[in-house]
Amino acid sequence: NALKRETMELAKQLEERRQLEKERDLILLQHALKQEQMQMKAEKDKRENGKEEGKEYAKCLRAQLKLDHEANLRLNEIRNEAFEKIALAQEKKACTEVEQRNVAIEQMKNSRQEQIRRKREEDEELKIQRMRETEKHEVDMRRHEEQELSSK
Repeated sequence: NALKRETMELAKQLEERRQLEKERDLILLQHALKQEQMQMKAEKDKRENGKEEGKEYAKCLRAQLKLDHEANLRLNEIRNEAFEKIALAQEKKACTEVEQRNVAIEQMKNSRQEQIRRKREEDEELKIQRMRETEKHEVDMRRHEEQELSSK
């Protein structure tokens, strides 16, 4: 049940990551299309408004591209940080589960050793009790024989 939950959780996380990547890809595609449209408009404006205005627009466009590039770099950093956090959390969870499993195994091992020790003690006590009963029976038999001999 826990394994199923964990598998479902991992599947959910993977699906969320995939969805996030799709959304990012869509944003990047829209951004690329927007940039292409902006470039096409810039070329048209340049032709229509003359060289000086075109130069100023190109300067602004380069500045925008630089800002977009920096924004994309930051977005990649954020995405990488998120993936690292997820990976670290999963690794920590896996280590915790292994540790818990090892503790449970050690507890079972100790419990089994204690059962074996108690069983040996019980067997030893039973053996001693049987020996005492056998000795008592032998003593009783000798007394009985002695009484029979002495009564004859």
